[in-house]
Amino acid sequence: FDAYAYLWSAWVVELLVWSIPFSYGVFLNYYNVVLFAPDDPQLYFLPIVGTLSSGIIYFGSLIIMPLMLRYPAQKRRMTFAGVVFCVLGLVGAGFSTRPLHLVLTQGIIYSIGGNLLYFPVFTYLMEWFSVKRGLANGILFTGTGLGGVIVPFLTEILLRRYGHRVTFIVLAALFAGLGFPALVYAKPRLPVAQATASATLDKSFLKSQVFWILFISNTLQGFAHFLPGIYLPSFASDLKLSTTSGTIALALMNGEYIKAPVACPFIGAISAEDPRVQSTLISLFSSSKHLVCLNFEPWSLELIATST
Repeated sequence: FDAYAYLWSAWVVELLVWSIPFSYGVFLNYYNVVLFAPDDPQLYFLPIVGTLSSGIIYFGSLIIMPLMLRYPAQKRRMTFAGVVFCVLGLVGAGFSTRPLHLVLTQGIIYSIGGNLLYFPVFTYLMEWFSVKRGLANGILFTGTGLGGVIVPFLTEILLRRYGHRVTFIVLAALFAGLGFPALVYAKPRLPVAQATASATLDKSFLKSQVFWILFISNTLQGFAHFLPGIYLPSFASDLKLSTTSGTIALALMNGEYIKAPVACPFIGAISAEDPRVQSTLISLFSSSKHLVCLNFEPWSLELIATST
């Protein structure tokens, strides 16, 4: 029971942490159209908020992972501090009156909390699952896609009806109401002493040419990875489409991260059986899905435009 309770709790954490950054396109459109004047001198800060809220979480792993290896007994405290930081960032964003305030709250404080919460919880998966670790990973990652589908619509409705302050307070309350209970079961299985003994950092991969090729390739594609999600709703507004049209386009793009409720667990299950298949299937899926999205995204807004 405990292993599956952990998986469910980690799935909730996955959904909570990533759904806000993946919904930023809806926020950006609201900021540009409603909240701030077109001649505001700080408008150029607004896109930075979205890239910070996700980018710091990604790059912060370079700092948080070594700290967790050095101080494994503090991982549980990190998770609770992470929820607090995320909630403070969301509440602070609700009371922000300038774009620079949003950079500090929604961009920086929230993402620091996401770092402290997400990575300790994620590392527990290696303690709870060994044989079916790939399957567990696949199930876990569907939380990102599902959150990226649901939260943009929730955010748009709240922003349209109640404004940004109430929206962020509601999101903060949901984050705290789901995040703190999830931490009850998002916990380690092994005693700290045993986990410390097995937690050694192998740096031999740094000498691998294959690693650097993949690292550089991922870094280069990452420069453009966040742009569609940030600007799709604003692009829809520029085309004189409804706000909902932009939200639908964003949700469709985020839903691609789920790869259907079956595909992600299926790939994970196969990778657990044969690691060689993992690299082949993931490469195939990654290449094909981006080709599909590249052809689909320009058509999606046109299709939405003709149906609204």
